[in-house]
Amino acid sequence: MSASRFPSPIAGYDIHVYFYQDDPVQVQSASALHARIAKTFPEIRLCSMCPQPVGPHITGMFQVIIETPEQFSQIVPWIALNRNEHSVLVHPHSGNEVLDHSKYAMWIGERLPVNLELLRRYFSS
Repeated sequence: MSASRFPSPIAGYDIHVYFYQDDPVQVQSASALHARIAKTFPEIRLCSMCPQPVGPHITGMFQVIIETPEQFSQIVPWIALNRNEHSVLVHPHSGNEVLDHSKYAMWIGERLPVNLELLRRYFSS
């Protein structure tokens, strides 16, 4: 196994940083964290903030896409220390969306529900 790749079948990881979209303090905190990630890790793919639930996610969130083990080793510990009160889901891309968002998922902070039924509807497990 090369240190530049994840072990098969993992192609990468997603980090989802959650916030309660009806709470202005949470929205501001998430926005500030989003900006800090962009400044601290300019090479990492950072998606826009989703101000409402999307897909299987039950609250607002933003997503960070991890493409290499080096990125993973840099940002996951940083997120653990800098997430403030936000719940964070870290999950692999193994080819099985349901398992990636449940059995294979790691949580930093409070674990939130994920709408697995929606994933089951759209992805074969």
